[in-house]
Order: sequence, then C-alpha cells, then structure tokens
Amino acid sequence: MSETTQEVTQEVTQSTANPFDDSSWVETSPVQQIATEQETGSVQTEQTQTTQTETQETQVAETTTQVDYNSFVKENFGYESLDEAKAEFEQLKKLKETAPQEQKFANDESKAFYQALLEGKTDDVLNFLSTQKKIEKLATSEVDAYTAEEIIKMNIKQKNKNLSDDEVDFVFSERFSMPKKPVQGTDEYDDAYQERVSEWESKFQAAQKKLIIEAKMAQPEIEKIKSELVLPSIQTPNQVSEAQMQEELQQAEEMRKEFEQTLEKEYKSFSGFNVTFKDESAGIEIPISYVPTDEEKVSLKQELSDFDYSEYFGSRWFSKEGKPEIKNMMADKYFLENKEKILQKVANEAAQQMRLKMIALQSNINLKGNNGQQQTFTPNNNQSETDKFAAVMFGA
Repeated sequence: MSETTQEVTQEVTQSTANPFDDSSWVETSPVQQIATEQETGSVQTEQTQTTQTETQETQVAETTTQVDYNSFVKENFGYESLDEAKAEFEQLKKLKETAPQEQKFANDESKAFYQALLEGKTDDVLNFLSTQKKIEKLATSEVDAYTAEEIIKMNIKQKNKNLSDDEVDFVFSERFSMPKKPVQGTDEYDDAYQERVSEWESKFQAAQKKLIIEAKMAQPEIEKIKSELVLPSIQTPNQVSEAQMQEELQQAEEMRKEFEQTLEKEYKSFSGFNVTFKDESAGIEIPISYVPTDEEKVSLKQELSDFDYSEYFGSRWFSKEGKPEIKNMMADKYFLENKEKILQKVANEAAQQMRLKMIALQSNINLKGNNGQQQTFTPNNNQSETDKFAAVMFGA
C-alpha cells in the first residue's frame, strides 16, 4: 500500500509545472481522481460480468422453454399433433354453440301432444283429436233428424265412459225407438192399409220430434264436454321415477314402523326351542326345552332392530373372495325348513343311546365286540329293553 502511494505522489509532483497556472488548481486531488478511476473501472467490470451472466441465463431459459408440443399433446390427450387437437376443440366449440335450444310450444295442449307422441302414445292422441273434432261439430251444428242421434249418443258416451259403443247403441234404441212402417198384407184393402200408414206417420213424427228436442237439450252439455276434454296426463320418465320412488319410500317407512312395533310387542314371548322325547312302547314322554335368558332376548331384539338380512346371509353364504359357501347354504336352509324334525331326531337318538349305555353299565355287558362294532343286545331274562331301562333309571 505504501509503495502505491509513493508512486502516485511522485507522478503528481512531476506533473505540477507552474503553481501559478489556473489550470493547475483543480477541485479534485490527483489521489481522489485515481481512486475514482479505479472505482469506475470496477463498476464497468461488474456491469460487464452482470451483462454476461444475464446473457447466459437468457440463453439457458431459451434452451429450457423449447418444448415439443406435439409429443405433449399426444402423450396427454391422444392427438397426433397440436393442429389435430385444435381442430377437435374447434368442432366441440361449434357444437356447444349450436346446441339445440329448449323446445317452445304455442300452448300447453301442443306441449302435451308433443310429449305424448315422443312416448309413442299415438293412439291416445288420435282418439283425443277425433273426439275433439266430433264434439266441436256436434256442439255447433243445426239439430235435425240426422245430427240428433249423434248428439244424444255422444252425450250418453261422455257421461258413461265405461259403456262400449254397442252398449251406447242399445241404450239409445231403448229410449228412442222408432216405429217401423207397416207393410200391406196381400188380402188387406188399400183404405185399411192407408189408415195404418197414417197412424205410423203420426207416431214416427212424434218420436222424431222427441229425439230432436232431447238433442237440443243435450247440445249445451256437449259444449261443456268440449271445454272439459283433456289429453290423458303424460308423465315424463323423471316424474314417473320420482313418484315411484316416493311411493316405495313411504311403503318402506310404514313397513319399518310396523316391524319395530311388532318386535317390541312380541320379543318377550319367544320361548326358545322345545322337543319331547317319546317312547310309545313304554309310554314315556320327556319334554326337553332350551329357553334363552331375558338378557339374551334383549340382545337379540337389539340385533334385529337394524338387521340386514342380505348382509347377514351374504357373509355366511359367501367368502370374502366372493366364493359361495355351499355347505352353509344347504345347512341353513335345511335346518330352517326341518327344524322340528331335526330336534326330535336328536332327542330320540340321545335318549336311546343313553338307555343302551345305562343298560350296559348295569348289566356289565360290553355292547361292542372286539372289532369295535355295535352289537345287538339280547337280555338273558324275560325283561324288555324298556323294562331294563326303567329298572336302571328308577330302580324298579
């Protein structure tokens, strides 16, 4: 550091030629000027290094951001190229923009027709339109001998929808039968026949007049029927499913409520299992029972309150891997359907084996041979096996 200072001092001394020259007097000392130049050089060096670093980083960034978009699109979306993906997206966008708008109808009747036709109820629509057209015609037409019959029949039909067309014709004939024109006999004089025709004409005109009057009285009712005529209600699939679901939920709730009430009422009456050993030859009947405790009944009631039979039998009849357990299925089903027979058989066999065992012990007789097989026991005295058993059991 001292060497540097000396060199700078010498250089400054040599450069000072005229102390009276105004140019020699400067505000910055030579030492300060040299230090400033050194600092400027350092700044320029740092700026150069910074510029080089930024250039390198930019080059690295440019190298890093170069991505193969075609490969990216193919790997992630299955398109061969970016252009193919763009074309597909454009088509989807157009389809979305041109999606069908909600169908608009002039009135509710048109909407009902449309929905009925969509559901394939063509016959209902045609019958409705035919009836509507016929009613409009009869409600506004002039009543005469020809239209009167149709008006009255229509009125009868609409008031009694359960009648068939044939039954409507029968009712009409009974109420408004027209007299038939007489036929002249072979030996009948013309005057006599003409008299009968005149009488028929009088009756026919009266019946026809009655028919027309009834039709005129019924015509306002036909006009009323026109305003009440509606297309059979059409339910959409969603409405049908919701209605069915609501009905099923209500039924399930009612069944659940009834089950809980019945369970609470009858669980205490469960007496377990009973079987009676019978030996008719000896006149012996021995009742055998298994009665669960009150604690067991309460526990069983609680289990049944939220019992899921599908889950219960599913875990018994199928393994965790879903394999059917055929033995469990057969055992459960057979026992449920033959419970009394099975318990009776077990009781009888148990009593019979106990009898033979007691007789063998009392008589000190081995009922099995050397080969271990069951042998037939034959007493040496006149007592039967039942008597032997009674003597062993009761000391008789």
